[in-house]
Amino acid sequence: MFNTILFALGVLLVCLEAYRRKWTSKSLHLPPGPPLLPFIGRMMPKKQQWLTFAAWGKEFGDVVHLKVMRYSIIILNSQRAALDLLDKKSSNFSSRPYLRFSGEMIGWGNILVLTPYNRRFRDIRKHLHQFMGAHSVKRFWPLQEEHAKAFIHRIFLQRLDPNTTASVTDSIHWMTGSLILLIAYGYKSAPTGDPLVEVVNEAMEQFSRASEPGVWLVDLIPWLKHVPTWFPGAQFHHTAAKWRLTLNAMANDPFEMVKQEISAGIGRPSFTRDLLVEKGQNLSTEEEVTIKWAAASLYSGGADTVASALSSFFLAMTQNPRVLRRAQEELDSVLLGDRLPNVDDKIHGRFPYISALVKEVLRWAPVAPTGGPHVSEKDDQYRGWLIPGGSIVFVNIWGLTHDEEVYPNPNEFRPERFLTKTNGGDCETEKDLPRDPGEMVFGYGRRTCPGRHLADTSLWLTIAMSLSTFDIVGHSQDVGYSGGSIIRPNNFECVMTPRSEKATLLLQSIGQQMADDSVPEMEDRSMTSHG
Repeated sequence: MFNTILFALGVLLVCLEAYRRKWTSKSLHLPPGPPLLPFIGRMMPKKQQWLTFAAWGKEFGDVVHLKVMRYSIIILNSQRAALDLLDKKSSNFSSRPYLRFSGEMIGWGNILVLTPYNRRFRDIRKHLHQFMGAHSVKRFWPLQEEHAKAFIHRIFLQRLDPNTTASVTDSIHWMTGSLILLIAYGYKSAPTGDPLVEVVNEAMEQFSRASEPGVWLVDLIPWLKHVPTWFPGAQFHHTAAKWRLTLNAMANDPFEMVKQEISAGIGRPSFTRDLLVEKGQNLSTEEEVTIKWAAASLYSGGADTVASALSSFFLAMTQNPRVLRRAQEELDSVLLGDRLPNVDDKIHGRFPYISALVKEVLRWAPVAPTGGPHVSEKDDQYRGWLIPGGSIVFVNIWGLTHDEEVYPNPNEFRPERFLTKTNGGDCETEKDLPRDPGEMVFGYGRRTCPGRHLADTSLWLTIAMSLSTFDIVGHSQDVGYSGGSIIRPNNFECVMTPRSEKATLLLQSIGQQMADDSVPEMEDRSMTSHG
């Protein structure tokens, strides 16, 4: 009898809670947003969504609701709203929406950036944090220095070759891809035409296009997946099949290579080798799959984003010769043209203008202007509004980094905005410095990019070494941006010339070091502490 009463009471409480939620939901309003059409609501803008999001933010406020087919879209146009929902309420806003095209039909749902908040997500995050946390990332500094040197030497050689068709952006993609492949798999890339570098770069280009918000109709109308491949308009089936092959080659080929090297006793230190050796005979099939996609996540989360930021840096230098000259003056005052900048210079803050310049690159052209989509797992309330469960939430990162109240004249490329007047900047004191764009561009809450420290160091080193050795000119005032979820500048003119005889000697010396095969390998994981 007593158990029956308890059961009835439990059922009553559940019903009351369900009624309370239903009543609360009815009494709340959705955030404001643009007018909707009957049945379909409104379609997402096809290109440069961040600009439309920013316009809606000015008209409707920093939290905008959009109904697209059966989905509720929430667009956040302020740092306050992003932190309130994605950081403070991360338990409800840490998952990812189910993207049928990129996630299921191609297979990108296996990598960290699109994985829902589940056990595999937590396992991958744990592996990446242990491998490249704030402390353990130090093991990569020698590799990053050598790859930055290899990049500027590659540019130097291209200038000497009258028959070359390679561009600066080609060299950027080679460097970022080569570095991440070495870290993830211990793979040393060929200087040109490396097949694995080409595969992973192709896969990342496809990922950017496949994950672009609102572009693929099958994401909005899931039953379209079952339309026959021969049916008019079903070309997305063929595209998905082709891109899936590229993704599988990117994930499987280097992973199997590491397994074979371990069996042969010649595996070089790397993220994949370290984890496989650590698990040893106790490695389960599920753990092996997790490690494989964790390594693929390491590449996909680092190479393309750093490449985009570096491309924007070179574009900015062709447009802002004043910034170039000031940065070079700062470098020359310490280096005297006798050596290249290094990680020690970064750690000890010897070049504050270079550090401010890196921040300005991230602010001026955020590589993922709408970030990665979050999803609310259940109904939530915010400022008296209802955020329905299942809502897809975007942060308009471009809008945040171009907020005129935080960054005056936001379209101007001006590193001085991140410096105090004692360092030749715009701000009276440290307290007056505007928000560091790193707090926005690397994501929010439990989805913050685990490789941000690695990316920041690579950007700093490559930018500092390039400025210390080259003059950069070009006619590129009206260059636009293209791409999908990750953007990059369209083709632009960029001519790089050694800026002095000392710079030429430094560039030549890099070639001699490379000929001596002095590029270091990554330290063994057992020799470093976990971050």
